[in-house]
Amino acid sequence: MSDESPRPFSLLPQHVKPISQAGRSVSNGDRQPSLEGLANSGLFDGSLISSDASSPNTYFSRFNDSIGGLHFAGHHLGSLSCYYGIPIFSADGRAWVRSRTGDDFAFTPDHVQWLSYEDVDLTSMLSADILNYMPERSTIEVYLKAYAESPLSSIFPIIDPKHFARTVDAAFGQTQHAKWRVAVARFSVCSFLTFFAAIIGHVLKLDVPFVDIDRLAETSYALFSRCTSFPPTVEALSGTVALHFFETARGDMQKVDNLVSTCVRLLFNLGLHMTPGLNGERTDRRDEPMRNLFWTCYAMDKEHTFRTGRPPMIVDEHCDLTLPVNYLAAMSNPIAGAHHYHTDLRLSILKAKAYRSLYSVEAQKKTEIDIIKTIRELDEELEQWRMSLPTAMRPSLAHQEKPQCEWSMQQLQSLMLRLEYHYVTAIVHQASSRCASWAGNHDIIAEGISSSLAVSVAASRSTLLSLVSTTTTFPRPVLWVLLFYPISAVLTVFCSILDDPASVVAQSDAKLLEQVAVILTPDSTDPAATDVNISAHIQVGFAREVARLARSAICKAQREG
Repeated sequence: MSDESPRPFSLLPQHVKPISQAGRSVSNGDRQPSLEGLANSGLFDGSLISSDASSPNTYFSRFNDSIGGLHFAGHHLGSLSCYYGIPIFSADGRAWVRSRTGDDFAFTPDHVQWLSYEDVDLTSMLSADILNYMPERSTIEVYLKAYAESPLSSIFPIIDPKHFARTVDAAFGQTQHAKWRVAVARFSVCSFLTFFAAIIGHVLKLDVPFVDIDRLAETSYALFSRCTSFPPTVEALSGTVALHFFETARGDMQKVDNLVSTCVRLLFNLGLHMTPGLNGERTDRRDEPMRNLFWTCYAMDKEHTFRTGRPPMIVDEHCDLTLPVNYLAAMSNPIAGAHHYHTDLRLSILKAKAYRSLYSVEAQKKTEIDIIKTIRELDEELEQWRMSLPTAMRPSLAHQEKPQCEWSMQQLQSLMLRLEYHYVTAIVHQASSRCASWAGNHDIIAEGISSSLAVSVAASRSTLLSLVSTTTTFPRPVLWVLLFYPISAVLTVFCSILDDPASVVAQSDAKLLEQVAVILTPDSTDPAATDVNISAHIQVGFAREVARLARSAICKAQREG
């Protein structure tokens, strides 16, 4: 699709066809449970992907539906698990899957054992050995120097390298500070090194001595539990942000949820939600790192909202959303090296607007006409944002193959921006699935609703194609950081296959799901795989099962055709 072409909402690319209306009704007779065997095995809890009457996730499924549960073409699928990042399928959602595939979800991740939190030894978590552990200062300095000299200091502006050097001094007792401030400094240093040793070290290909990431993370959390009761500091906030990115890469959504809420509390207590000078105060360049922290937290919060279905913790109306000085100029010239963050801040603001307009409790009261009107307005804003980007970084709805070459930080940023654009496009247009018109006859369905969902599917397909085409280009840890985007896209493409398993694209889409499942499966020989959390493995297991069921749906349609 060329940059000058009309928006896909009104004129879809030739390969994007409106979603069919076949097979809307589901037989109630198919709604029998089929996960008991797996649950009894002790290896997998069926409530992870279902919400029957006995499931502890039933309440969460019902609650999340009020703030925008998962729908596709009029089917209520369920809601997102706030803990595992995969859908909790409702009874109707499971019945629809069974009616189209003749099968049910039945995946058991090979290496995942069910967590038993009752077995956690809380006393050992706070032992003196853990609390007093500190990595070698020379190792910290290697990572700090590499960070300061790389574009990562622009993509993840969570610390000011010069100020952080003083934080390191405090952590090692080389300055006169109160004990609680030393504890905060040690927390910030350990959290920084945890994130960088686990993720960024791989990206920068640093040659450094071995770092015990598990022990570092243990110490970070032991100190974190104490720091939450101390007065708010920038050091505590930057350390919490570093832990957030670490846990996001590992897929531990329970910890991410806790860390995001702590970040938001700290930034409001520190007053970072307001721009210095807004009320006549004198501004200072030293304030820039703190505003960088605000914007990083703002983007994190909006991402977390769509990952979990929970309302945002940062309310836009309570914040000054003035973009950083020269931000727009920097975004129009990506070579300039100014702060770019891990996403485009304007896209984060658009995400917040999309949630309020389409997925909030108030948005649930909108009529179908209002929903389609809102989708059109957001679609136009997305297009304006897209066209504001430099041609080299401008994403398009259709996937565009690019020649394989050695990866660069600019390519990584371009990939992240492309995935996020596809995701926001999919989320905006998928809101049409809530419209009741899907339940009626095809002749009375508004063309805009059908076309809108087709755009959502096309955007999700492009996400998966981007992943497949770049999997050999970027370091493996980058894949885990971006895991949420393919998992969301997998669900949409899977539902598209279920909706019309006899379509001309069903076979290629099923093959794409299979490719993605293989790519996401951790390589046991890859050292980076050891840093991946159980929740990430569950998400990968979900992707593999969805690929299997997609193939079952196509085979069933062929037998019955």
